[in-house]
Amino acid sequence: MSPQGASATLAARMPERVISFHESDRELWQRFSQLAGDEMPSILARLIRQWVDEQDRIAQGMYRIEVPVVDDQKETHVQAFNGRWIIPPEHAVRSPSWNRRVLWTVAETERGRYVTHGHDPERRIPDEFDVFEDKEEMAGTVPHEVMDKVLQVLGERPVTEREI
Repeated sequence: MSPQGASATLAARMPERVISFHESDRELWQRFSQLAGDEMPSILARLIRQWVDEQDRIAQGMYRIEVPVVDDQKETHVQAFNGRWIIPPEHAVRSPSWNRRVLWTVAETERGRYVTHGHDPERRIPDEFDVFEDKEEMAGTVPHEVMDKVLQVLGERPVTEREI
């Protein structure tokens, strides 16, 4: 079946919908109609799909996170992903055992990975931005104060396994 035939078959089975817009959006809608032409249904479907996906992420506590990361030339590069904060910027953790100046934040991505960001607010040293597959991998890299806070927020407690 050709792509047009598939589209026609789908349209024949789906009930027709009327989309109403507020009068104040008339010019926007006209411009969209002009630019989209025959592609209007597929563009609307894609935009609706993106919106529904975003609402699903929000319902799961996930949303778009943007992290400004300062490199060794003191230039800022934004790293963006979908996830949720475990230690958000407003509750960043200082680590006396690593470097008192650095503030640490941690997020969980929608794919279950963990992102850490160590940032010196005075920009004396470059930021650290790392992605870890799991908490165990993260625990071997970040300062223990940060890991302790992550476990506390997640309702877990640190346990040291010993073979004794």
